Amino acid sequence: MQLVNILPVITAVCCFALIVVASIVFRPKQVVAHTYAKMSKQLKEKKGALFDYKRINGFLNANGAAYHYGKWIDPIKYIALSLIIGFVLFAFTIRYHLIVALISLVIGYQLPGRLLVHMNKKDNNRMLMQLQTIYNALSVQIKAGVHVSDAMAECYIRLPKGRLREALQEVSGDLFVRNHFETAINKFNNKFDNAFVDSLCIILLQAQESGQAVELLHDMSEQIKDMHSSMLLKKKMALERSVTFCLVGILGTFLVITVYAFIADVLAVAGSL
Repeated sequence: MQLVNILPVITAVCCFALIVVASIVFRPKQVVAHTYAKMSKQLKEKKGALFDYKRINGFLNANGAAYHYGKWIDPIKYIALSLIIGFVLFAFTIRYHLIVALISLVIGYQLPGRLLVHMNKKDNNRMLMQLQTIYNALSVQIKAGVHVSDAMAECYIRLPKGRLREALQEVSGDLFVRNHFETAINKFNNKFDNAFVDSLCIILLQAQESGQAVELLHDMSEQIKDMHSSMLLKKKMALERSVTFCLVGILGTFLVITVYAFIADVLAVAGSL
């Protein structure tokens, strides 16, 4: 009896010992890491219609994938994530119909990318005033005789925490360590899909060569100001439309209830005669 009672304990201890020995001998984490590194190296050199590492990596950088999803994201993990979401939706919807499941697979596969593009658009709207601050600050500092690389390196201090500040802080570190202005600016530009960031980088590269950038920076600042005013006006008009629709809906509901009550009373009177 005692042996029967002790047997499960002995079995559990033996299983645990086997797992420990296997983890020490085979080192699964190291094997997985080595395999992933080898596969990643092969895929980086691969370019085709179905998978282009550089193109996907450019898309992730430009839309702020590292900021929104985390620094763990790369093209391979991004594709894996998209496939996992797609197949999970496929598994949940296959019970209804194969066509529905296939559509769900496509939607799930595209979901991380669509969500990333949507978040990037929201970032661009939030960054408008921050970009105007950068344009104004650079214009003042360059006009005062500060070198463009030094002015660029200090811009992030004026900004609130966020994607733009992190990118500028990285530019500042690159300029301090490597002191290669063009490489740092191109790296910064690749982190955004934003026309005003593109213009800023072009102006800064021109300023580095010719020193003439104050007027261009001022003009771009005014353009951003006008665009921000236009965006606020659109938001105001959209809000007014929403309020109008709500009022019309409330009034329509009130009229329907009133007419219904009137007809009900008329029918009640007619029925009593």
